[in-house]
Amino acid sequence: MATVYQIKGMGCSSCVGKIQEELKKYPNIEATVTLDTHSIEVKTPEVTKEEVQKILTSAGKYEIL
Repeated sequence: MATVYQIKGMGCSSCVGKIQEELKKYPNIEATVTLDTHSIEVKTPEVTKEEVQKILTSAGKYEIL
């Protein structure tokens, strides 16, 4: 089951690219970043909200709402 998190601070395609680049460092995590909804859909069930936040922080000043 997928979990969707809203992302604060993501406003352009460059932001999406930064987050996607950071996600590539975690090949075990399947996720989709969507600019239109300012969200990330995590399809890997064992990934916690805290882990997603860590990835977002590594990519820039993004945070889960």
